[in-house]
Amino acid sequence: MDDPGEPQPNLADCSHFIRFERKIQNMGAKDKKWLVSLSDNVIKNRKKLPKKVNGALYALSEEIKNKGPVRGNWLNYSKLGKKRHHCHLKKGNPSYVCVWEVTDEKIRIVSIEYAGTHEKAPY
Repeated sequence: MDDPGEPQPNLADCSHFIRFERKIQNMGAKDKKWLVSLSDNVIKNRKKLPKKVNGALYALSEEIKNKGPVRGNWLNYSKLGKKRHHCHLKKGNPSYVCVWEVTDEKIRIVSIEYAGTHEKAPY
């Protein structure tokens, strides 16, 4: 309970605190990291990938986790639909690609569905 003898805060004087609180609430949505999961198929096939491709897959998953699923800075990146994306992990012959999908945009979940050769990619 408030003490009647204690002076009450003036809300007009607290407006900067309210603005600061709103800024913190809005900041959370932008700064929240994405959860990146690997499908069972990717986990199984990851052991067969060349070391350089495995490193690229790890770098891509970290970048998706920190910056989100739209990765236009990756080689041959494109959207395959509203929630599906793909890029090349290694060019040449054979070329290796990665396909991922946003499974929940609200709580930021991305699932990497495929990592392997271009010929077997599930487009």
